[in-house]
Amino acid sequence: MKYLLLTISILLQLPAFSSQYCQELLDDCEYYTCINQEKNCGSSSYFLKFGKKYCNKFAEHEEEFSRDGQDWIKRTKVCLIDSIDKIEDGISCNQYKREAISHHIPCYLDSGYCDLSNYDRAIVTKTILKSLWRPSMISAGIRVLTSCAFNK
Repeated sequence: MKYLLLTISILLQLPAFSSQYCQELLDDCEYYTCINQEKNCGSSSYFLKFGKKYCNKFAEHEEEFSRDGQDWIKRTKVCLIDSIDKIEDGISCNQYKREAISHHIPCYLDSGYCDLSNYDRAIVTKTILKSLWRPSMISAGIRVLTSCAFNK
């Protein structure tokens, strides 16, 4: 009985530990793996197939960017992860995906995309090029570029 109570006590603390652990990764691409496990969204989820994938791609290309571009990558990564972390619990994985995607445009813009040099913008495009066939990405790209054009 004593061991049963101890086991139950430990199991009740696991979700809190998991959330706390993910909180420690708010500026790390591994956040996507952590939150995917916490939300139990599977191996083909937005978190792994898009979020983590492109977070890592930007990290791989970071040296190609100017100092301003590198700063933009860091601010954007933190913004995107922070926006996911603030999504209400208890929704489906598809709802998480929709919510997360809805934050891409504001995070790009708020992090200073419009102020990047043409050189840095070209590297952003090169980094996300393989996803540009998706209608949602084309639409997002047009909205970001339009916003930049109207705010000059």
